[in-house]
Order: sequence, then C-alpha cells, then structure tokens
Amino acid sequence: MPVHLITYDLNHEREREGDYERLYAMLREMHAVKISESVYAADSPLSPEQVHGLLAGIVDEDDAVMVFGVSGPPAGQAPQEVMEWLRLRLG
Repeated sequence: MPVHLITYDLNHEREREGDYERLYAMLREMHAVKISESVYAADSPLSPEQVHGLLAGIVDEDDAVMVFGVSGPPAGQAPQEVMEWLRLRLG
C-alpha cells in the first residue's frame, strides 16, 4: 500500500479549539505514525491528492497541509516503533 508523508501547520490554533483534535482523529483513522512534530506517515490506497482533500476538509483555509508520496527505505533517527513501521512499509 502506498505510504504518504503528511505535514501540517495549523495557524492560530489557540484561537480555534478543536483543530488539532479533528486532525488527529483523521490521522488515527488512517493508522498514521508520528515521525516528528507536525509530520506523520500514513499508508493508504488513496493518492496524495485524495489524502490532502480529506485533511484539507477539516482544517481552515489559512492552515498549511502537504501530502507527499514516499518510496524507498527510510534513513534517519526516530523511535524504534516508528522506524519499524516505516521499514515494514518502505523496505
């Protein structure tokens, strides 16, 4: 299944209660793993455009949300469960 890298920046989040909760709920539905602050990886049969459409529908227009298709084995440092999640899906 394709893996997508999802990054976001919710502007003025202190003024709008619930933005993060709605986003986190959607990421949980996608079985995403947190890589770092505001960066997640999710495996989904959807295209990056479709994943973005789902996320863009729950955040405000002035927020930033980017979705990238990812391939190839990961390299880097992260908690063991994150690295294992990525290795299982990306080789």
